[in-house]
Amino acid sequence: MSEPAAPLPPDLSRRQLLAFAALLGSASLLPLPLAAEEVKKAAQQIGLDEFMTLSRLLTGAADLSRDLGRIYLGSLEAGSDGDAALVTLWGEVGFREAAPPRSIQQLAEAGVFKRENLDETAKAILKFWYTGIYETGSGPKVAEYTDTLAWRAVGYTTAPSNCGGPTGFWADPPPDARNAEIPPE
Repeated sequence: MSEPAAPLPPDLSRRQLLAFAALLGSASLLPLPLAAEEVKKAAQQIGLDEFMTLSRLLTGAADLSRDLGRIYLGSLEAGSDGDAALVTLWGEVGFREAAPPRSIQQLAEAGVFKRENLDETAKAILKFWYTGIYETGSGPKVAEYTDTLAWRAVGYTTAPSNCGGPTGFWADPPPDARNAEIPPE
């Protein structure tokens, strides 16, 4: 007769439990010392600070809202394997190393965007920040519209509900375009 399984510690968070469960199946296929290491890595909590660090690296924007980050992190965690995917991305990106990556170029060189699972998680994070749209149990919702990174990337305009300046501001070209040369046709 086998011994009953030991109960989980009462202070195990939902996030840690999900990450542990996600890797439990794959850990049983690994040699015992390696399996224990993978479970230990999975138990590492990726909180808001880590999510914001990863978001800043992926977007290149330093001034991301922590309030929006909290919403986006919650949406990612609520996904089918969001916690495990985030823990995996965090580790594979190199944040557990002595010299974590400092640019999106370093992520690309590390092959993050060539691995489907890492690429999907990274793109989900980028989608949150550029569109302001996140997933909930009842479907997509908008967390932000007027200050998404998509509007910042365009540079020459604002969201339709934002005023761009005094009445008639749109009649003049943007400041950078006033001195631009028009290429010959």
